[in-house]
Amino acid sequence: MVGRILIVEGSEQLLSSCVRQLEQRGYAVDLAHSLPKAAALFATSGHAIVIIDLLMAEQGVKPVIGGMLGARPDTRIIVTTASGSMKQASDAMKLGAFDFVVKPFDCHRLVHIVDNAAKMPDAGQVKEETAGLARGFMAMDASVKRVVAQIAPSLAPVLITGPKGVMKEACARLIHNSSFLRDGDFVALDCEKGRAGDLLDRLPSDLMRTGGTVFLNDICDLPLKIQTQLLWYLQTGLIKDADGAAHRPDIRIICGTSLEPEAAMAAGRLREDLYYRLSVASIALPGLNDGRFSISVLAKELFGAYIRASGRDDSVLGAEICDMFEQYSWPGQHAEMLRLLRSVADTAPAGEVTPDHLPRSFVKSFREDQAATARSQQKAGVGSLNQTDIYEAALRALIRDGLTLSEIEKAVVEVTIRHYQGSIPRAAAHLGVSPSTLYRKLENWART
Repeated sequence: MVGRILIVEGSEQLLSSCVRQLEQRGYAVDLAHSLPKAAALFATSGHAIVIIDLLMAEQGVKPVIGGMLGARPDTRIIVTTASGSMKQASDAMKLGAFDFVVKPFDCHRLVHIVDNAAKMPDAGQVKEETAGLARGFMAMDASVKRVVAQIAPSLAPVLITGPKGVMKEACARLIHNSSFLRDGDFVALDCEKGRAGDLLDRLPSDLMRTGGTVFLNDICDLPLKIQTQLLWYLQTGLIKDADGAAHRPDIRIICGTSLEPEAAMAAGRLREDLYYRLSVASIALPGLNDGRFSISVLAKELFGAYIRASGRDDSVLGAEICDMFEQYSWPGQHAEMLRLLRSVADTAPAGEVTPDHLPRSFVKSFREDQAATARSQQKAGVGSLNQTDIYEAALRALIRDGLTLSEIEKAVVEVTIRHYQGSIPRAAAHLGVSPSTLYRKLENWART
């Protein structure tokens, strides 16, 4: 059994009911009606679990939650809040709170959360194998990795957003395997329209007994009737079976969507109250082309992982392939890259992998992608002006200034690089050469 519990709450009626139930389950409970008293008790009594009403945190959530976790990082903090203060609950979760519950709540719900907090091992006891699950893009993005580490231990619902193909299910699985539910089932359900019965009908029968994690992909496609059932579960912790009997299972809900939640709510595809309940703990997964990744570095990391997994260490991605990857727009995001690299790794020769080893389907997609990019850039750059007149006027100005062909080439390259805010790969794609060609030219010009 966990050590002492500290409850920081101003409502005497709520305190008496919850304390009685906690003590009946064998917990030792200390009470505090103010934050100064809570701070004094926390400093001297070594509480493993703290339940705190955020409405009492007048100076803000961060000093309270951050102070407790800074002093004892393994403390499980459960916050209570009013339905209109979900922003405070979200801030608390980001700071490392274990879970939250919205007032008014059933004390059985709070006791269940306390029981789960008591089961959670200290950070140093988390299984080592979960570290390997962070391989790939999530390990490369520090902000995503940090948020996953913060929210994984609790049973709080999670909303994962991002474009299609950014591996939302893989992120949900990482959260599951980093939590105390890791020995339970991980169930991924597709929320396509027309395929939904009641919420209970969509869950494996033994999940109610064993507990685990349910990932609902494309939550905005979930019929509103089931969204209502889902909201009821998140509010009460209860699921009713076909006979109307209520069960309180250890099931964590993680939802994913590629839509903008605000637009989905405006279109009537997502309940607003459900969104605010889900978004208390949220993760926004970035796309490959949003500027937060070095595509070539990421590709080399993942390709190397696939090669090592096959018992080899004799194959690397060459510079030409890396240049192609930097220029490609990756419409299928991380999922497309992973499929491609896995395919290439299966047949890669020893030494440097070149474009000749890429699947023909990708080479075709790459050429089509580059042609579309060139057309788009040309259209955006020229507008309605006559192209020939613009080019001739620019060239005449260069000739009047007495520039040589080499100097004109240098001027064009430098202007193009500035146009793309210093991005060599994007400038190279516009000019129709490889990034390595531009790097060589820049090095030569720097020496002269």
